[in-house]
Amino acid sequence: MAIDGIIVADGPERRRDFDNPVAGDIPQYDGTDLVRIAVGVAGQVFRLVGAVGTWKTFLEKKKGVVAAGSFTGTPRTATVTFAGAFPDATYSVTISAVTQNGKGFSPTVESKVAGSFIINLHSNKVTDLTEVCWAAGVAGET
Repeated sequence: MAIDGIIVADGPERRRDFDNPVAGDIPQYDGTDLVRIAVGVAGQVFRLVGAVGTWKTFLEKKKGVVAAGSFTGTPRTATVTFAGAFPDATYSVTISAVTQNGKGFSPTVESKVAGSFIINLHSNKVTDLTEVCWAAGVAGET
């Protein structure tokens, strides 16, 4: 039986379906059946719930650090550009300033697109700022 690019192996044919897998297919045993999951596109994985299978976007996560010297302009901003873009701009971002001497910064995300976002320090100086740590991820179940 085939469902959206997944082959479910039943009965005596169960083992034979795995003798010649298609390159990149992922074999999986769900406790009852062996299944061969076809490779998804655009960062997707196949999710089988009961007999219903759907392609879902993988809950991708990215994280990094922006050094204080990377912030420019008035007020100071920095653009974070991903090595690989998210599918769209619906991801969430968490940012946190690392400082010294008790100085407080309240950075915010100024804008987001699939491949980048801008951090705004709301300050014209980076004195006492060490770095801004960030984490971005696709919203959804984990």
